[in-house]
Amino acid sequence: MKPLRRRWFLVFGLLIAGAVPAAEPAQVEVGGRSLQIPAPEGFERADRVLPKYDEVCEAMLPPSNRRLAAFALPEFVDKLRAGEMEDTDRHFALQSTKQFEEQEISDRAFRGAREELKRELQALRAKLDEEAQKLIASGKATLARQQGVELDLAVSDTAMLGFFEETDTALGFTLAMNVQTPQGRERQVCAAVVAPLHGRLVNFYAYSSYASEADRQWAETAARVWKDAAMAANPRVAGSVLEGFDLASVVRSAVIGGGVGLMIGLVQWLRKRRGQSAA
Repeated sequence: MKPLRRRWFLVFGLLIAGAVPAAEPAQVEVGGRSLQIPAPEGFERADRVLPKYDEVCEAMLPPSNRRLAAFALPEFVDKLRAGEMEDTDRHFALQSTKQFEEQEISDRAFRGAREELKRELQALRAKLDEEAQKLIASGKATLARQQGVELDLAVSDTAMLGFFEETDTALGFTLAMNVQTPQGRERQVCAAVVAPLHGRLVNFYAYSSYASEADRQWAETAARVWKDAAMAANPRVAGSVLEGFDLASVVRSAVIGGGVGLMIGLVQWLRKRRGQSAA
């Protein structure tokens, strides 16, 4: 792995196609309903281990979204338990949209809304870079308040690469963006899947560096396999129609929620700051 990639990528590990979920899924609450979230094989839940790490991740979260779970390799989680943050190069996150957490959305409802969701996503293409800039500015301001230090991190050229899953129960799309730090620039890819899980709408994200199309394919496969495992672990809600859903808000939340991957630079920044303080 190139030195720049080692420095600036936060990974939770490789989820291979067809991986068997962990025996004991994580439990998260959304709108008063308990959801079972299987970890990719060989990985552990990484949130709620080190408060500082959660602060950094959540600083980059858009106000509309809630971070539900994250998963990492065991050695990464061991570092968190020891109060440290390590760099690697891929990661996964699960989010919900706060305003819709208590609203029921069945498989049938999602099927009826999918095409409109897709149209809203396509309409948002022209504003992606603007939304990413807002997200990074908000996150930097939050960390400045929390940590008292300005963050040297910027994003540019945010783009939607297309759709990789369009089914009755899921809509998957891929984003790419440049992340600029004092050490250089890296291209990132985020594969996102919006899906109803036990009657609650959630967003699955898989992130990777983007050096070649193989990285994009990995992210898309990883997001799809993880989503499939979660859907298999939870009851299905088949009936009812969709009423009162602001689909534009659903789409915006799903897209800008992908910006959580921008936290990759923040982890290295915190490590550097700790090292400077120790010196």
